Amino acid sequence: MKTNKNLLTPNKPALSEVEVALAIGGKTKKLFIALVFCGLSAVAAAQSGPCGNGVNYAITGAGSNLTLTISYDGIGTGVMNDYTSGTVPWGTQRPNLKTLIINYGVKTIGVSAFENCGFTGSLTIPNSVTSIRNSAFAGCRGFTGNLTIPNSVTTIGAAAFQSCSGFTGSLIIGNSVTTAGSYAFAYSNLTSIHSLAVTLPIIYANTFDNVPTTIPILVPCGKETAYQSNAIWGVFTNYSLQHIMCAIAALESDTAALNSQVAGLQNDLINCEADKANLQQLLDDCLGGAGVGALRTTPLRVYPNPVQPNGTLNIENEALKYGDKIEIYDMQGRLLSINIAAGTETSIHIGALPSGTYLLRLAGERGVKFEVK
Repeated sequence: MKTNKNLLTPNKPALSEVEVALAIGGKTKKLFIALVFCGLSAVAAAQSGPCGNGVNYAITGAGSNLTLTISYDGIGTGVMNDYTSGTVPWGTQRPNLKTLIINYGVKTIGVSAFENCGFTGSLTIPNSVTSIRNSAFAGCRGFTGNLTIPNSVTTIGAAAFQSCSGFTGSLIIGNSVTTAGSYAFAYSNLTSIHSLAVTLPIIYANTFDNVPTTIPILVPCGKETAYQSNAIWGVFTNYSLQHIMCAIAALESDTAALNSQVAGLQNDLINCEADKANLQQLLDDCLGGAGVGALRTTPLRVYPNPVQPNGTLNIENEALKYGDKIEIYDMQGRLLSINIAAGTETSIHIGALPSGTYLLRLAGERGVKFEVK
């Protein structure tokens, strides 16, 4: 950077070209100091940058009440970087970080990413995370309530939640978890464990180190024996609430079956209403659109009834004349064929109608049912 020797003083560093340009009317010192203070203020108010492949962080707030937001840009893999305690970007702010927000799309929580941070309140892990790496939340004593591992997570690293002593509720293990490493939940104050995993997650003798083995454990209904007979899971012996789990599972199953039946009945009702409309329309057509009073009293004879497939159907009616239409419908009201009458006595070939009941209608007359057998 170039300097101007004419602006040097014994106790003052050389000024840059920008500073020299501002040195008008003896105001250099004020302007320069004002710029520096503005810059420092901006840094204190917000800090942001990348922390993974398509993963970014932002710190907002002030003083000792900061919020750390981890977001996914929708382009990268969503994998966070792995860190050590000295390399994490927000390391100097750990005690002041009180709120953690992890947005959907983040796939992994990196090694030591939030170790020893001062977060308080509940922890929400989005259902996009598949892996929680070693020591990711170790030493985060301010988290409280339940600890829920979402169904998207498959692996939990060693010491991932070690010494998270503020968790005093239930540990809920999602149904996709396959492994939880050494000391993953050690030295917490969990009061119950609820595993949704049908296949037993692999754990180690120290995964729950210093967690009382007498706390209630709930597992998928029907999997009690598998958990109890496992060399490590078997150390938890309190299944006193398991009957509630099975009752809930049975209720959910019954509810699902009932909902399926209701859906089927609703579908049947819709089909029934459609058939009713078709039959009503067919009846109206058969009545000539004028009601029962419009029916002719002339007898209509149809034989043989039933008639064999590909057989001949004989029709007799005194009002039938040459050229009148003889229509055949199925019972859903669909017109299958139109035949022309030869006179008061007419024979028609029914063709390859499948076995069933049909309606024969003369133009302007009522219909007569006949069967094909």
